[in-house]
Parts: sequence; structure tokens; C-alpha cells
Amino acid sequence: MGLNVAYVGNFDPPASTENEVRKALVHLGHDVWLCQECQPARWSELTDRVHEFDVVLWTRTADLAKRIPHGEQRRMLMQARRAGVSTVAFHLDRWWGLRENGREDSVWSEPFFRCEHFFSTDGAHDTEWAVAGVNHHWMPPGVSEFECVPGTPRDEWRSDIGFLGSWRHYHGEHSHRRELVEWLRATYGDRVRFFPEPGQPGIRGDDLRDLIASVKVWVGDSCLAPRADGAPMGRYWSDRVPEITGRGGYLLHPEVDDLYEYHSIETWTMGYWDGLAALIDIALADDDYRRSVAETTRSETLERHTYTVRMAQVLEAVCPS
Repeated sequence: MGLNVAYVGNFDPPASTENEVRKALVHLGHDVWLCQECQPARWSELTDRVHEFDVVLWTRTADLAKRIPHGEQRRMLMQARRAGVSTVAFHLDRWWGLRENGREDSVWSEPFFRCEHFFSTDGAHDTEWAVAGVNHHWMPPGVSEFECVPGTPRDEWRSDIGFLGSWRHYHGEHSHRRELVEWLRATYGDRVRFFPEPGQPGIRGDDLRDLIASVKVWVGDSCLAPRADGAPMGRYWSDRVPEITGRGGYLLHPEVDDLYEYHSIETWTMGYWDGLAALIDIALADDDYRRSVAETTRSETLERHTYTVRMAQVLEAVCPS
């Protein structure tokens, strides 16, 4: 029997985590009532009706307090708790180790983190989450299976090597991104391209599928800011991993704790450029090998790493039958 789920988030952008999660919930047979989080009237309606739902799911966007005061956010959470309704936060970002723009500080100040359950991709910080009073569940990122269709290569995007994501401006705590971009440029010149290119908007839908199909080898990176002891923060990777593999791309990624347990992609030790060069050269020299790996990782992603799989895992954890 399906659940009655209230989902709080920003549903205006068609290509968004919230809309893909919504599709997954509906696909699983649940009824989903949407609360556009920046609309005060809709928020008040949720608070008044929260007892009607089995679960309140929440994916927060930035600067929510400018439209919905913290007091109103807390009131909804308290009403849900009194009614015995589970409140569940779900997010794909990293939080610990990022002080820029108050990312880490928001864990202490935002009501979002006071949900009964908090699912995020920011692993290896059990102590920090516990000290902050957050009931954190680590969950690696997923992808919408409805978007995971191989694309058609386009001449305008063809390249031996590609990087997809923020490459000109990124978190200062993660210097590896800048070093990676500089190394790729110096080593491969015009054989490597970075997307989105300057002046190009975010790439979604059919364009994203075709872009991924147009590049032979994708080089990935995730925000692995160092800890105070200098060791890299582990057990986090970007949703670019399932986004690229799910659409049939061949991806290389720095080694991260537990990544290989979830994705059988090729990895290199962060900062060991000779190792990365060897992997790139092997993949470019053998089309059959590259395509075979890409097919394997795509099948793996569709079986284990979709939003439908993730939402089933979330709801089983918070609403066991």
C-alpha cells in the first residue's frame, strides 16, 4: 500500500533533484503532495494538514529563511512530531569542512537539520553529525532512471577527454579541482574540453545525454576538502558519478572511501597524475574495453543507484512495514 508523502522543496526548475525524486516516489506507488518551500501560504497549509501525511520529505534550497522564518519551519516540525509523522531531510551536498558561505555553520542554525531523519551524501563524519544533534544516515547519490538513456554523439561536442561540472570557480577548501583542470590542460591541450563552456548554461535533458555520448573519457572529481590532520575527507562523491555512468559514459574518478563498493569504475590516487594519465591512455587506445566498462557501470547504476532505489531505501528506514 502506498504512503501519503508531503514533499517540501523547489519544484520550479524542471531538471532538479526534487522533481526527479518526486517521479521516483510516484513510480513506487506513493501519493505525493508538493509544498513549494518559498510560498508562505503553502507552508502554512502543510503545517495545518501535516497530520494527514505518513511522511514529510524535505530537500532544502538556500536562503529559505528570507521567505519562511525559522519559527515557521520549526512549527511544522513540531506539529509533525506531535502527530507521529516522520520528518525526513534528503540532500546531495557536502556540509562538513566547507566554511565558505556558511555551509558548515548552517548545520547548527537551520531547522532543516532538526528533521527526525537526515539523509545525505556527506559520509565519514559520524562524530560531527552526532555532536550537532543530527540523526544522520549516509546515502550515496543517485540518478533518475528516466533520464538514463544513451545519447547520440554530436560533432560540436566531440572530444577525447571531458570534464563536467564547476571547473572555473569551486570551493577553495578543495584545491584538487584547480590542480586537476590545470594538469588536464597542460597534458592534453585541445584534446580535453570542460563543460559547461564559458557562457554556456547548465546542460540537461537530451543535450546532456548527447554530450556524454560525445566524449570518449570523462574525468570526474568530487569535493574532498582536507580534514584538520591533512587527510582527505572520504566517503563522499558527487552525483556526477551516477549521472555520467547511468547515461553510458566512461568515467575515471579519484579514489574515495567505499566508492568501489558502490561503483566499479576506474580510480586513481588523488594527485598521482601519472596514474591518471595511464588510465586515460589505456581507455583511449582500446575502444572495445572502454565501451565494455561503460556498459557494465551503466547496468550497475540502473540496478543499484537510481532515485527509485534510494527512495525505497529511505522509506523502508523511516516507515518500516
